[in-house]
Amino acid sequence: ESIHNSILIDIVQNDILFIRMIENINLINKTKIVITINYFNLTELHVSGMINIQCLNQIQTDKFYLHNRATGFLKLKLNVNTLDAYFHSNGRMKLCGQVNEEATLQSLGIGDIQCRNLFTKKINVISSGIGNIYVTATDEINIILSGIGTIYYTGPLKQQIKTGLGNIIEAVD
Repeated sequence: ESIHNSILIDIVQNDILFIRMIENINLINKTKIVITINYFNLTELHVSGMINIQCLNQIQTDKFYLHNRATGFLKLKLNVNTLDAYFHSNGRMKLCGQVNEEATLQSLGIGDIQCRNLFTKKINVISSGIGNIYVTATDEINIILSGIGTIYYTGPLKQQIKTGLGNIIEAVD
């Protein structure tokens, strides 16, 4: 039986693509759905549900907004000027590539966030989640940690505020 009829696809305001499953549908847990999306310009990505996402091509834009509320794996390649990433998710996240100016990561979820190969001048990390975060910056790193886990950083640490059970540790190459 085809599951195509169970997937809702909608375009709103001429530029927002919604892909979702019909609620209360009973699918076998091992059903794997692969969706390929070709896009010209991607400036914002909202993710929710149980899903694994891997971007095969580099996302290139001025400002990129990532809002992840999903359970699963996320891997993105970026070439942007600024990044605003919000993780209220469960699972592993991996961001790589280049942020030319400033990146801000907010973590309220559970799981590791790997940004060792995401190169930026300045990064701000706000973590109230559970898990480890790995970041790199050339000019400035600011960390606010109230969660459980460790933030490993490479680059000049300008500000650190720690109120949780976690640690802030300079990564050794």
